[in-house]
Amino acid sequence: MLRKKYPILTATICTTIEQIRLAVEVLTGKRTSFIEVDFNTCLGKLSLQGVETRLDFYRRRSDLININIGSDWHTARFEDGKVFVKSEKWPREIETVAGKFTLLWFGSSVNDRREQPLLLRQAEYCAKVRNLTLEELLQTQTQT
Repeated sequence: MLRKKYPILTATICTTIEQIRLAVEVLTGKRTSFIEVDFNTCLGKLSLQGVETRLDFYRRRSDLININIGSDWHTARFEDGKVFVKSEKWPREIETVAGKFTLLWFGSSVNDRREQPLLLRQAEYCAKVRNLTLEELLQTQTQT
């Protein structure tokens, strides 16, 4: 079988590469560059600020990608230039005065990232009932 010496880059491949880079940067808070990516096997290697890391991924639809970095799979959902990233196996949960909330990472770059509740409207309602802002509610946390 003949192998192409120079693979063809399509808009879908470039979009997927950019979405993976954005999701990893928002999740880790570290600058990310690709060492290699194989779209046939959905495997690759990343450099996270100089540290080589293995990458597994699969694209579910145009706005949803699953990424495995280390030993945990993460789901990344893209919307209006922003990404929402949540761990599938070990999501971070916090206990507040209003109850337990599962957090996800949200942002548009390595510098513009923050954690927010998975059920944002519910958390905003709980904060409003207690005359708090969402940030104040999340600061009343005790780690679980």
